[in-house]
Amino acid sequence: MEDVLSIPHKLMVHWLNIDPHIKSIKQKRRHFSIKRNQAIFVELNKLLAAKIINEIQYPTWLLNPIMVKPDRGGW
Repeated sequence: MEDVLSIPHKLMVHWLNIDPHIKSIKQKRRHFSIKRNQAIFVELNKLLAAKIINEIQYPTWLLNPIMVKPDRGGW
């Protein structure tokens, strides 16, 4: 994360190509254990601090986080 701070923001921006005429689909909310919830918040805070992501409010669309356990342990 620390290395990403030196990369120009314009090189990392990604826009979703969404057709505005198509109705969005809202996924069913998943509930995570306390341990996984903490891991999600730690990673989100790192990404927010590095300005890799920013919060956007989608009242009719929601994508659940996907947890992947790497070989080195943790989440």
